[in-house]
Amino acid sequence: MMEKGLRAKRVSELLREEISRLIIYEVKDPLVKSVIITAVKVTNDLSIAKIYFRSYDIDANLNSILSGLNRSKGFLRENIKRSLRLKRIPTLEFFIDETVDEGLKIDQIIKKLHES
Repeated sequence: MMEKGLRAKRVSELLREEISRLIIYEVKDPLVKSVIITAVKVTNDLSIAKIYFRSYDIDANLNSILSGLNRSKGFLRENIKRSLRLKRIPTLEFFIDETVDEGLKIDQIIKKLHES
């Protein structure tokens, strides 16, 4: 059982690196160019990859980027299939990484507590 979890972690890291590379060098959609892949979580059966992203462009519309990433799914899967030797390429699901926002909210709450 432990082996499956390790395999999922390895595949997650491989996918994060490969998707980041593809976005930088291969994807033509200018909306997607500012994407930073923050995390990839693959299910233990390797059927689904949940891909979390942010943008280094502070003014970027993350929902527009999400649409662009969803439009690029087929292209990304095809290229992953060519470059990574996996029996099955997981279904790609993109999510906006909210952890940065949550951290900022917690910081603001702590600051307010210290002020009062």
